[in-house]
Amino acid sequence: MKAADLLPITWASRTSLHAALEAGPPPRYVVPAPPGEPFPEAARVGRLVLVEMRFADDAVSFRHHARVVEHRRGAGEAVTLEFLPEEQAVYDLIACYAAGEAVPYFHRRRERVPVRLLVMLHVGTAWRPGFLTDLSEQGAYVSLPDPPPPRTRVVLTLTTPTQGRLEIRGRTVSRQGEGPRPGCGVEFLFASPQEEERVAEQIRALVRRPQPSSR
Repeated sequence: MKAADLLPITWASRTSLHAALEAGPPPRYVVPAPPGEPFPEAARVGRLVLVEMRFADDAVSFRHHARVVEHRRGAGEAVTLEFLPEEQAVYDLIACYAAGEAVPYFHRRRERVPVRLLVMLHVGTAWRPGFLTDLSEQGAYVSLPDPPPPRTRVVLTLTTPTQGRLEIRGRTVSRQGEGPRPGCGVEFLFASPQEEERVAEQIRALVRRPQPSSR
């Protein structure tokens, strides 16, 4: 990765960062300029920047690389930043912190296991076949051509050797449309803690079993 210009950002709180992440399609967010302090020359559209993220009410700090995709000047100056695809894990960690989750819990729930499982993805009114290539109790990566964009509501359906038919509702949080591994990252959504625990038990039982060869 080539050298990037440093772009310091201070958020009032993790809540303000959470609002910014939720407002834009992931992995983008909008940063307003501090009053009377225009953004530096580094914040030009297309530039790669190293974001140093701090919080006025917390000693926590993060760093991540981003691409400047928009710079609105004048009154209400703001820049739109996009996380680099190769820093998905950093994005997940920052989003976890912004949502108020403890970092140790983040590491536990984000632990994904490589798998190779046929899955049907329900998008809108259509069912589309794909493969789960990694899986955790909270999400999965679905490999399929022309994946749906982030924030799309989906239903994953697969048949497990011991649990039978398993349906999990979710929403897409990332999209890889090109390259050797097109697909989408899916975050699972649960109607209740009881449903979350039931699905988690089924997934734990599933990933403990030997996976079929992809050959």
